[in-house]
Amino acid sequence: LQVLEAQVKKLEKELESKDELAHQDLRAMEQKYNHVKLQFEERITDLEKQLSLYVQCDENLIFKEHPHSHAVALERELNNVRDRCKKQVSEMQTEMDRVTAELNKVKKNQENLMRNESRQTEAE
Repeated sequence: LQVLEAQVKKLEKELESKDELAHQDLRAMEQKYNHVKLQFEERITDLEKQLSLYVQCDENLIFKEHPHSHAVALERELNNVRDRCKKQVSEMQTEMDRVTAELNKVKKNQENLMRNESRQTEAE
């Protein structure tokens, strides 16, 4: 009986540590996700500002010869940044879903272990 109780306690501690690690991983992933998202949003905002400036600068001598081509290039870059952002956000969302699923699995295992321990205690 004592051996079983010791083993159950050991398993509970393992589950708790894995649960804590999963929470830490999830928090780290969320922070990274939010950081990257903010960077992309800032870059998109910056590119949109640049694009609007170049579209309005038809009279500026630097862009007078080819204002349209420069605006088109900026628009393409903006679209590329948006696409990369969407892809990275999607990848990070997938990773967050995976970590969340792992966390839920650990919680479920911990609940099952607790139920089994209760049943063993009741049976004795």
